[in-house]
Amino acid sequence: MSRSDNWKPHEDKLLIETVLNYMRNGKSQLRAFNDVGESLNRSAAGVGFRWNGELRKHYSAQIQEAKRIKNILKSSPTVNSTDHKASVDDISPNKINEIVDYLNELYSYDLSTLKSINETKESIHLIEDRIEDLRTQISESNNSTEIDNEDIKALTLLFKKANEIITQKENKKPAI
Repeated sequence: MSRSDNWKPHEDKLLIETVLNYMRNGKSQLRAFNDVGESLNRSAAGVGFRWNGELRKHYSAQIQEAKRIKNILKSSPTVNSTDHKASVDDISPNKINEIVDYLNELYSYDLSTLKSINETKESIHLIEDRIEDLRTQISESNNSTEIDNEDIKALTLLFKKANEIITQKENKKPAI
């Protein structure tokens, strides 16, 4: 018996993406739980329980990355509403290097993820091909088994006929 309120994969995905996005942007997880709860018609407590009890432990690397992005964004200069001119001079060379390093890491991460996805797709294709080969073998095997069964039936019938003929010859009395 399954519960009617079990979490579906797309609901988990929404929760994960929302929490990580809120973390990157410096918003609270509680706010993320409230927003996800509203869109999924679940309580914020239930959403938080799902995140803390099940999902969070699987996303520790992404959580750390979200915190890192938050810190980079937090320490970057902001444009205030009265001064709409932001200058590159406002950003220190170290901060620019941090941002470049971060972007390079993201690019590298994206490349390795893409490579992993392509390898997984290739593995899936190989497995699908193997499954198709096995299906063909099974089908051919079933066909040859049917032929074998028919051959066995024919041989059995021949043996019965031969046995009847032999029995008839043995039962005939010689004419002397």
